[in-house]
Amino acid sequence: MKSPIITTLVAVLALFTLALGKDKLPRGYEPTSSFEEVRAEALEKGKFITLLMKGKDGCPNCERAISNGERAVKTSSVLLFSRVEKVRAPENGLPAEITTNLGQLTYGFSVQFVVIDPTDLSIVATASRKELQDDRKATKAFKDTVREARKALQEAL
Repeated sequence: MKSPIITTLVAVLALFTLALGKDKLPRGYEPTSSFEEVRAEALEKGKFITLLMKGKDGCPNCERAISNGERAVKTSSVLLFSRVEKVRAPENGLPAEITTNLGQLTYGFSVQFVVIDPTDLSIVATASRKELQDDRKATKAFKDTVREARKALQEAL
């Protein structure tokens, strides 16, 4: 009699743990609800805002894409994180200037980096899992675009 109760309890606890971990922020990222603070920091430091949008967890290809994307933008950006399915929600904290310019989003196992100019909220560069996962040429082009744009940003500030 105790076995079904214990099994059910273990299953409920496992689901609860998974639900809590789903929206855990990656190290070094701020939630999009902190957008204004991140924007102020980016302007102060002469950096971009980079938004990482991620779909489901558990994809090794996504993790490789995130690692490559972070190497491309980390020194040039202040980092924000959002789940793809929540990025356009009003309570997410992102201004309409950004959410309306995101274009078509991919759901499921997806990764997308969006580099944003903090002065006018324009999108400087984007890269998805497709480019960042294994395409070294595309990853380098993304990194070079961000690097060149940052030079222009620092001159403007």
